[in-house]
Amino acid sequence: MKKLLGIIVIIAGIFLVVAPQTFFAPCDMDGAACTYMAKAVQVIGVFVVLNGLTGFVIKENKAYIWLGIVTTITGIIGELVPQYFGYCDMKTMACVVGTVPATQIASAIVIVVGVLYILASIISSRRNHD
Repeated sequence: MKKLLGIIVIIAGIFLVVAPQTFFAPCDMDGAACTYMAKAVQVIGVFVVLNGLTGFVIKENKAYIWLGIVTTITGIIGELVPQYFGYCDMKTMACVVGTVPATQIASAIVIVVGVLYILASIISSRRNHD
């Protein structure tokens, strides 16, 4: 199950890296807040991918618990990036319609998987103690 969670995290991270420059690109006005928001989302996406790859390397349950905590925090930061950097006020702008919702959905998936990492590690460690 932990490998599947790692794959989901990697896919969500790749989505966060690729989406803001392709199919959920923000407004194309240079210097707009949403442009910087999209770049920050891409950086968060890189960290999410690294979190997912780390899941394939570690073996101990305690490390998975820490990975779950870090993954959850990274997802929360991804959720907060649009509010911190800001985006356009018009409801029809590309960033409002595409970039922000896509970021929030992908970040929510990362948060859920981070919590699942923690739960899977706790369950696994309890099974090993029995």
